[in-house]
Amino acid sequence: MLFTKDVKIIKDDEKKTYTSFVFDRPNFEHPDNAATKQHKPKVDGKPTLLEDGSEFIGSKPANEVSKGLSTKQIDELYSDMLAYVAPIMLRDRKDKKGNVVVSPYKVYSNPEDAAKLFCLACCSDAITAYVRLQLDADNRPQTIDLAAVRYAQVKLFIKDAKAKGKEMTEEQGYDKLARSQARDLVEEAEEASEELSMADALLQLDWYQERLKAAPVPATV
Repeated sequence: MLFTKDVKIIKDDEKKTYTSFVFDRPNFEHPDNAATKQHKPKVDGKPTLLEDGSEFIGSKPANEVSKGLSTKQIDELYSDMLAYVAPIMLRDRKDKKGNVVVSPYKVYSNPEDAAKLFCLACCSDAITAYVRLQLDADNRPQTIDLAAVRYAQVKLFIKDAKAKGKEMTEEQGYDKLARSQARDLVEEAEEASEELSMADALLQLDWYQERLKAAPVPATV
């Protein structure tokens, strides 16, 4: 199986600071030689920082599904997953309040049976999440005012800048928002093994191009 680097963020009670916990993430569906790529999660739109102040740079599978695996290789991945999960499922755990929760899988004397049931439970949760997402996408009214959403984000940029003792105009805020959305498009293109420059990504933002066209032309002397 493939292990990649991920990070867990735990914010303080006031949601102003956080602590980062780096961990090895198992990717049961990928062999250990599967391709990976950099993983740079953000916290409130900013790079995730570690205790030493450095940016967390993790990893994740380059592809959603590893191609070309034989039935034997897939069976081996499945066996490796069960072997990894079995001892974990038989341990007691703690909830968010620190209370000990006895493992419900202890009723099974065969660790592999417990592991299989846990994996089936994970599949149930994943499929339920998938169905909920599809229902939401197919039935949510498409009446979101995107201009209002953008305006609210710009106001947050301006507020954040002011809190840091800096000044930011609305136009600068919209420029920042456009660059952020363009970076997202570039990252999506990279994940799809496609090339997209920041300049081309900005051209894909229709709302931003319309703002540029409507901007007043500087007067000439």
